[in-house]
Amino acid sequence: MVKFIVDEMLGNVVRWLRILGFDTLDASSLRIDPGEDIDTKILFSALEDGRILVTADINLAQRGKRLGVKVVTVNHSVENICQMMRRILQEANAWGEAKKHMMTRCPVCNGLLRPIEKNKVRDKVPEKVFCRVEKFWECTSCGKIYWIGTHFKNINKTIECIFAHGGEG
Repeated sequence: MVKFIVDEMLGNVVRWLRILGFDTLDASSLRIDPGEDIDTKILFSALEDGRILVTADINLAQRGKRLGVKVVTVNHSVENICQMMRRILQEANAWGEAKKHMMTRCPVCNGLLRPIEKNKVRDKVPEKVFCRVEKFWECTSCGKIYWIGTHFKNINKTIECIFAHGGEG
């Protein structure tokens, strides 16, 4: 299974990789002191856990490659999220995994999602949602409850864009 670590400046990429089902570490979670340089921690984590580093930092990318870390460099000032995700999936050779594991991880904490019975979420979701929605999922790590709501149209639109043109490049 492909795993990622994503540099701090690419928080939106973290969320989308998790939506696509990938175990994705947000590099900012490694920061203890706001002023510290965490590039070395990022590289060690990538090596230790066998994670692909996704970064827009050219110097970090070069250091990672010298150490043998697989690196995907993106340009978030030129590429939109759809283009970045396509490139990441292409370079990681992870199209099949994304299609298979999509919507299985919490975009907030990276925990796994599991179906939960409707009657167990009554006090955890708005009343209108409870009345109108039948299927719910719960994050096994943070307990957040998910359902297919109005926001899903935007998520689906981005997913369709990522997988456009056959989803293989």
